[in-house]
Parts: sequence; C-alpha cells; structure tokens
Amino acid sequence: MVDLVPVDTSGDERVKATIVAAEALLKEFQGEYFCYATIPLPFTLAGHIRDAARLMSDMIKHAEQAHQLLDYSTEVILKHLKLYAELNVDGFFICDPSASGNLLSPRHFEAFVAPYTKRVIDAVHEIEMSTIMHICGDTTKVLPMIAELAPSALSFDHAVDPAVAKQAIGDSVCLLGNLDPSDTMLADVDAVTEAALACLDKCSEGGGYVLGAGCDLAVETPIENIRTMIDVGHAAEYPAGKAL
Repeated sequence: MVDLVPVDTSGDERVKATIVAAEALLKEFQGEYFCYATIPLPFTLAGHIRDAARLMSDMIKHAEQAHQLLDYSTEVILKHLKLYAELNVDGFFICDPSASGNLLSPRHFEAFVAPYTKRVIDAVHEIEMSTIMHICGDTTKVLPMIAELAPSALSFDHAVDPAVAKQAIGDSVCLLGNLDPSDTMLADVDAVTEAALACLDKCSEGGGYVLGAGCDLAVETPIENIRTMIDVGHAAEYPAGKAL
C-alpha cells in the first residue's frame, strides 16, 4: 500500500465553513438543545478513500492493507474531532453507513469495524462528551457488539425491530429511533402518530429511549409530520433513562 500522508483537516475550506456554522448554531441554541457535531467513523471514511467496494474486497484478499487504511482513517478522525471539541459541542453524532448489516457480516464487522469504532468512542468519552452512533440498514445481528462498544446512544434504522433492539441493548446504551424516514415520515400525521406510538410501546419500558427517525429526513418531509413525532414523544410518560 502507498504510504498514507497525515492530513490536517483544519485547513480545508469545507471544514472551515462547518466550523463557522457550528459556532453560529452553538451561540443560538446551546443550552436549549443538544448540539452535536457529525463525523464519519473509520470504516466509512476508509470507504471514501479507497472506494467502498474495493475496501470490502480488500477485507478478504488484502486484510493487512485494509487494517492499515482503517488505522489511518481512525487517526484522521481522532485529530478532526478535536476541532469541534474545542468549540464545546455537547457531543458527537458518529456515523457509519458503510458498516451496515446489509453490506457486512457480523464476522467482518467484528474484525474491521468494531476495533476502530471503539477507539473513536473511547476518545470522545475521555474528554467527557457524548456519542450518538448511527449505522444505516439492518444492524440486528451486531447489536450485542454495539452494546459492547458502549456509545452513549445508538441511533438505529427502521430496518431493525425496536423490540429486538431493546432486548439486545438492554439498559446499557440509550436507544434513538426508529420511524421510517420515507414510508412513514413522508406520509401523513396519522401514519407518524401510529408508528411513533408503536416505537414507544416497544422501547419505553425502563427508560433509556428517545423517539426519533431511523435515519436522515428528506428535505421534503412535511413540517407537521416532524412536529407530530416530537409532540408524541413529549406526551409520552415513562421513567427517565440513561441521560446523554
């Protein structure tokens, strides 16, 4: 593998723009809302660098090189998150869409995702900030491993049965999710209400649950649907769970 040159992301124009935006949002909303910075996790970043399909091939044909790239990606992320930590964000939304259970087996998740994700989570927690971890798609088979990684919260996609997630995670990690961002959130208020109540019924016992969408909302999502999801969550009554 070609030598990988360390990257200083602080000089990137796009990064500078996100820092300016973060400062403005923190000034306006910190203290009223949980204000976090979003960063990719090592497996997804490595896929951006190498190409996700090639990275997955490397895991089988060139495992050592794949680990080298993942180690490099981890180091880049650890340096990058310091930029936002210095702004005093409330935490980090750490995303790994390429580590989806629809793409990786539990065996490959354990070998090529978990160790590097753990380094990032531990680094954030060492500076006493929170981590909300999100992986797209069906993560059912790796939920026990995610519990061991111990993020502050797991944002889980609509492909996962909320009851299964609650059983697998228990009270060790706060759960956030998991209304379908397309079929439900783009439908109508009644559909949102029904789905939200179903999630609360499956996940609220014992606390440690935050009602939310299973993934990013489309820009055309009706505001009234978002407001309904929030209102249903606010109206719910269940014991307070593990705080973020």
